[in-house]
Amino acid sequence: MYDELAATLRALSGRPGLEVKVTRLLSAAGVFEIQTEQNSVELLLPEEKLNPAQFAAIRGMADREALNLRYHDAALHNKLLGRYGSKERAMLERAEIARITALGGQGRKGVMENLQAWQSYGYVSNQETLDPLTETFGLVLEQELTGARLPDAAIPIMQLHGDFMRLMVMPETEKLLAVLDDQEAFIALVRKLIQRMGKNAKQQEKPQEQEEEEEETTEESSPEEVPIEEGGGESSLAQSGQKTDQEPDQTEDPKTQHGQPRDGDSEAESGEANRPTVKALELPVYKIFTTEFDEIKTADELASPEELVRLRLQLDRKLEEQKDITHKLAAKLKRLLLAHQLYAWEYGLEEGMLDSLKFPQLIADPAFSFIHKQQKPMTYRDTSVTFLIDNSGSMRGRPIWVAALCADILARALERCHIKTEILGFTTAEWKGGKSRQAWMKNGMPRDPGRLNDLRHIIYKPADQPYIRARKNLALMLKEGLLKENIDGEAVLWAHRRLLERPEERRILMVISDGAPVDDATLSSNDGAYLDRHLHEVIKSIEHFSPVELVAIGIGHDVKAYYQKAATIRDVSELGDAMVDQLTELFSEQPSAKKIA
Repeated sequence: MYDELAATLRALSGRPGLEVKVTRLLSAAGVFEIQTEQNSVELLLPEEKLNPAQFAAIRGMADREALNLRYHDAALHNKLLGRYGSKERAMLERAEIARITALGGQGRKGVMENLQAWQSYGYVSNQETLDPLTETFGLVLEQELTGARLPDAAIPIMQLHGDFMRLMVMPETEKLLAVLDDQEAFIALVRKLIQRMGKNAKQQEKPQEQEEEEEETTEESSPEEVPIEEGGGESSLAQSGQKTDQEPDQTEDPKTQHGQPRDGDSEAESGEANRPTVKALELPVYKIFTTEFDEIKTADELASPEELVRLRLQLDRKLEEQKDITHKLAAKLKRLLLAHQLYAWEYGLEEGMLDSLKFPQLIADPAFSFIHKQQKPMTYRDTSVTFLIDNSGSMRGRPIWVAALCADILARALERCHIKTEILGFTTAEWKGGKSRQAWMKNGMPRDPGRLNDLRHIIYKPADQPYIRARKNLALMLKEGLLKENIDGEAVLWAHRRLLERPEERRILMVISDGAPVDDATLSSNDGAYLDRHLHEVIKSIEHFSPVELVAIGIGHDVKAYYQKAATIRDVSELGDAMVDQLTELFSEQPSAKKIA
């Protein structure tokens, strides 16, 4: 068994002459170590018999060391990280582990499984000593660079900073993958990412004059210069809410996650304006009891072909009954898109309409032939729009078929203008908790279990699927029994992640909902504002840190309390107009500059 382990270690390290020794020690049960000196490796293992899980962890430990030997230059690493503060250095060291994992795990499923077994062992045995911010950063990097799923033991760690980290890391993934085999270039990119994370966490509410002064200071600095605070030596991320090794203990920030002072405190007493920081994003800790029963479904998985045809006929009859609404909506959207298609001219052409402004040049030089112009279609080939539709029980009846009707019309119209359109829905697989709640009850019903229902996210139309192929799928929204409960925060994150993976430059997410998040099982087992608070945090993260433009339409419910860009309608017949009005506003303005650039 150990001979096989030694052979694998030599092969994976690329050092066939590597000496591998195994030493059994009278140590505490389950304590494993590995020591490397020049061209030898020694595995220090407990004397007692190991179970399969422990041996899987040992294989992962050996694979990790082999990959270090193969891909990691320790001297270069120390040179690159030597002048940074402890917080920044810790994050860069964790990023280097992610880089090595990505290089070693490419095309090696068994290696990835071993590494995850070692990782899970480390989370269980070293949970109290892990820094959640640093470890979450590394986990997100590994997910993005390898595409591997998280080990179950890592899920609790991700609850603190996972969403924030994903928003920051995802747009940089391609750049990082391009320099994966260049240790120095990779660390340089990661360091810029860490600085950007700190800046985004601190600057949201700074006065404009202060931001301009900082930008001027940054421009004057050498690109190689490391910004170190006098006497501190910590990165901007550490200063934005994380306590450094040199800092004395600080009292807890008196702000809650929604920017409200604690009882008895005032903003003046707190001595600090409400700024979204990394620390602010820690609260609340959003937990999920289990993801085992969550599902992402397509229409053909939730209904038979015959049922989809029948439901489509029902939707077509509704379209016929509501001719006034549908024709008005279609005409308004057509005018909107045509207005944006035909407003520009292309000049200096050899063919087309005569450009009177070029006549003086023609008179001066009769041989000059570039005197024509043509209208230039301004299609939105570089735009992707996602409609995320609440499929909760309260949408049953007129609201859901009007939502389906509007999604149908918009998908057709936007496709004609080369705008990629995705239509998604969100609900739960069961009422009152489903299998998740049953598992919780069998587990002794621990307190504060977190989200306690089985998510069902539905893909009605993927962005790259033509409307004609998705047409019947949109009618699934009318299926009896489909609409149950709604957990909005996780649904918005899911739709947002799908948009971030799109190649288009401009990405728009429109949420259509008729109320606040409601899930009886979750709310009865946690505090009553649990899901509502999480939705606030998700929206705040996207609006502050993401390149995705987020808008919402509330049906009979004022969603302006959640979303910065929102409209509220009192009757479902207004939904079409509201959707077009939101699109009109978006397409009438220049795309906003990416917040992550």
